[in-house]
Amino acid sequence: MDHRSRFRNLKPISYDALHEITERFKSKSKHIEAKITALSEARQQIKNSQLPKNLAKVWHEECIRLRGEERKANISIQDHSHKWILEVPTIVDTIEMLEKEEQEFQDTLLKPVWTLRDDLKYWMVHKKNGQLTADYKPVLKVVEDMNDAIRKLWDVLKAEQISCEHSDSDETNNPNGPAFSVSQKSMGIPDEAWQWSTPNDEFLAELLAEFIHVDVIFFNQLEYIRAEYDQIHAKVTDNWDPEDVNRIDYFWDVFQRRAGNNWRKLAFKFLGRVCADRSVAEIECLLNCRMRQNQLKDQATTIKRSWVKAREDLTIRIKASLLQAMELVAQKRLEKEQLRTQRELCLFLQDQVKRWREEKAELIELEEREQTKIREQEQALRSIQKAKHEAERQMTKAKVTAYREMKTALRNRQQERETTRLAKLRDIHEKQARIDAARLLEAEKSRLYTVQQKRLLARERAELEAKQMRDHLEGIRKKAGLARILLFVRPVVKSDPKRIISETESWKIKLDERRKDKQYQCDDATEAPSRLVSTLTTFTDTKLYTDRRTRLTAALHSAGLLDSNYARALLATVPSDRPTRKDNQTSNEMKLTFSSEA
Repeated sequence: MDHRSRFRNLKPISYDALHEITERFKSKSKHIEAKITALSEARQQIKNSQLPKNLAKVWHEECIRLRGEERKANISIQDHSHKWILEVPTIVDTIEMLEKEEQEFQDTLLKPVWTLRDDLKYWMVHKKNGQLTADYKPVLKVVEDMNDAIRKLWDVLKAEQISCEHSDSDETNNPNGPAFSVSQKSMGIPDEAWQWSTPNDEFLAELLAEFIHVDVIFFNQLEYIRAEYDQIHAKVTDNWDPEDVNRIDYFWDVFQRRAGNNWRKLAFKFLGRVCADRSVAEIECLLNCRMRQNQLKDQATTIKRSWVKAREDLTIRIKASLLQAMELVAQKRLEKEQLRTQRELCLFLQDQVKRWREEKAELIELEEREQTKIREQEQALRSIQKAKHEAERQMTKAKVTAYREMKTALRNRQQERETTRLAKLRDIHEKQARIDAARLLEAEKSRLYTVQQKRLLARERAELEAKQMRDHLEGIRKKAGLARILLFVRPVVKSDPKRIISETESWKIKLDERRKDKQYQCDDATEAPSRLVSTLTTFTDTKLYTDRRTRLTAALHSAGLLDSNYARALLATVPSDRPTRKDNQTSNEMKLTFSSEA
C-alpha cells in the first residue's frame, strides 16, 4: 500500500477560521473568568457577613461559660462543707465591701439611668400624642448629675487600673518566677542526711556528694531554659504592651476553646480587627513567642519535677546503700562471732565424737558376734528344709511320670477307636457316592433328552417360519415385478417427510428374524438352566455386616471369645436393627410383645 495514501485527505490551514475560533475561545474564557471572579466575590461577601455571627457566637458561648463558672462557684461556696470560708474575717470584709460597691454603683449609675429612661419614654409618648409635657430642665439636671457620677466612677476605675498596672508591671518584671525559681532548701545536701546511720563518715560523705552532682545537672538545664525564656520575653516586651499581650492571650484561648475547627482563622481575623495598628504577621509572631514561652514553662516544671524525683530516688538509693553497708558490717561481726562459736563447738564435738566412736566400735563387735550365731542357725535350718523339699520333689516327679504314662495309654486307645470309626465312615461314604453318582447320571440323561426334544421342536418351528418367510418373499418379488412394469407410468405421490427416516420392508423382516433368534435363545436358557450360570439368591457379606450382631460376632471370634459365657450374654443384650417378624417369633416372645404393647 502506498504510504502517501494516508495524507491524501489533508487540506491547507484556514487562518481566518483559526483566528475566529481563537477569538471565540478568548471570549468564552473571559466570560468564565468573570463568572469565577463574581462567585469568589460573592463567597467572600458571604464569609464577611457570617464572620460577625461566628464571632458573636464564640463570645456568647464564652459568656455562658463564665456565668456557669460563677454559678458553680456560688453554689460551691453556699455548700455546707464550704461554710467555714464565709466565716473567715477577711472574706467577710471583702464580701461586704463588694456588696457596698455594687449598691453604690447601682445608686450612682444604674438607678438614674433607669429613671431617665422612664422619663424620656413618658415625655416622648406625651409629645407624640400632642399632650402637654413638663419642662425638660429637670431631665438635663438628671443627665448632669449622671455625668458627674460617671466621671467620679471613671476616676475610681482609673485609680484601680493604675494599681492593677503596677501589680502587672511587678509580675512582668519577674514573670513566672515560681516556674523557674528553686528554693534553697530543695538544693544541696538535706540537713537530716547527716543524721543517717552509717558504718563510716567518709563513706556517707561520698554518697551525699551525689546530691551536689544531681543539683548541678538539673540547675544547668533550668538556667538554659530560663535564658531562652528571658530572651523571648525581652523580645515581646520591646515590641508589645503587656496589656495587649494579656488581652491577645485571652482572646486566643477563647477562640481555641470555642471556635471549632476553623478557630485559628477566626482568631487571626478578630485580632486583626482588635489590633488594627498591627499586622497579622506580627500577631502570629507574638503568638508563636507566647506558645514557646508556655512550652518553656512546661519544660521548666517538668525539669523541676524530675529534679525532685531524682533527689527522692537518690535519697532512697543512698538509704539502701547505707542499710546494705550496715547489714554487711553486722554480717561480718556476726560471722566473727559464729566463727568463734564454731571453734568452741568443734572442740566439744571432737571429744564427743571420739567417745562415740569408741562406743560404736564396741557395739559393732557385739553385733558381729550375734550375727555369726544367727547365720550358723539359719544355715542349719536351710539344710534341713532343703532335704525335705528334695524328698517332696522326688515324690511329685514320680506321680507326674505315672500320670503321663496313663494319659499316653488313653490317648493311644482313643486314636485307635477314632481310626476304626473313620474307616467305617469312609466305606459308608464311598457306597453312598456310588449310589448318588448313578442317580445323578440318570437325572442328567433325562435332562439331556428333554433339552434335545425341545431343540428339535425349536428347529422344526424355525424351518416352518423360514418356509413362510420364503413364501412371503416370493410374493413380494412378484409384486416388485409388477411395480417395475408400473415404473413407466409416473405415480402421483404425496409428500411424506417421515417416510425418509422410516424402516423399509426388508429391514423390518431382518429385525423380526433377529428378534426371533434372541427369543429362542432366551427360551432355551430358561428351559435348560446351567448350574454354573444360575445366579445366587443368598445374602452377600455387605448385607450381613450391616447387622450389628454380625459385626459383634466377628469381633468376638477374632478375639477368641465367641465360645464363652461373656459372648453369649453380650449377644443376648444386642437388639436387631429391624424388628423381628411376628411369624418368626416364638410363643414366649409373642407373649412378651403383646404384654409390652398392652
